[in-house]
Amino acid sequence: MISSLFAVARSSLSSRSSSLPIAIGFATATTLSITNYTNINTYTCQCDNGSQNQNDDVDNDMWKFPNRSDFDMYIDNPTRSDLIKLYKAHQNGQNVWPWIWTQPNTNGPHHVFVGPISIENLKQIKKLKDTIPNCNLLVITTEESLQSLPEGEESLYQYECGLVIDTPVTLLDSENKILMLEDERVINYTKLYRSE
Repeated sequence: MISSLFAVARSSLSSRSSSLPIAIGFATATTLSITNYTNINTYTCQCDNGSQNQNDDVDNDMWKFPNRSDFDMYIDNPTRSDLIKLYKAHQNGQNVWPWIWTQPNTNGPHHVFVGPISIENLKQIKKLKDTIPNCNLLVITTEESLQSLPEGEESLYQYECGLVIDTPVTLLDSENKILMLEDERVINYTKLYRSE
């Protein structure tokens, strides 16, 4: 179930030069290539021996982005055309950055909703889950938008949706069905639903 794969993902990261931490998902990584699942609702990335956990005694000024030597393919300032290169390298078993965060899998297709979420979107999501019970669903929206739902975030969790809050899409390759978020998570999808 997708709800067991990722909970809420929030990020305020605006560029590689930022000293802000990345808050992205449902796991804690001790390295970028190994993910350990825990019961907390944030994904914390400890790269180059830096840390972003509030409980750690590491100075936030020491935070660094992933060390390029840890990756088979590392692309600075990726462009739309780089997304398919990253995806193909990942499919061939290479460790890539920006990293492939979600994609369709053997359990089912991956549908992604981007933009303000509404009651109408919620009806669409319900219909999708009724039609394709194994459909993996991800919603990329704003905190403000979630307030329009009867039970906020919980309205989406009842349909086993993954949720990314306040992290905009920065690159979109609709031909290859790949997008990248501002915090450099790459998402491969089966179908994209966009709202304004």
